[in-house]
Amino acid sequence: MRTDIELVPNPASKSVQIIAKGIDKSFEKEIKIFDVTGKLVHTQKGVFNEIDLSKIANGLYVVSIKIRDNIYSEKLIITK
Repeated sequence: MRTDIELVPNPASKSVQIIAKGIDKSFEKEIKIFDVTGKLVHTQKGVFNEIDLSKIANGLYVVSIKIRDNIYSEKLIITK
């Protein structure tokens, strides 16, 4: 089964939804957000489908999303 991960909206300002087609929403996720220099700026683990961006500065980021044994990466632009 193919899984598509999408961050909506993108660009985002306050929060972003994780759309994981083909994956049960009740699965635990581990999120890591890295800035363009590779610095880890945010982590979050648990059962959720939204990431609060209020404490993260404007810029371009890479979001690593681990669901079960799979890791997905998506670019995210934050503009406030």
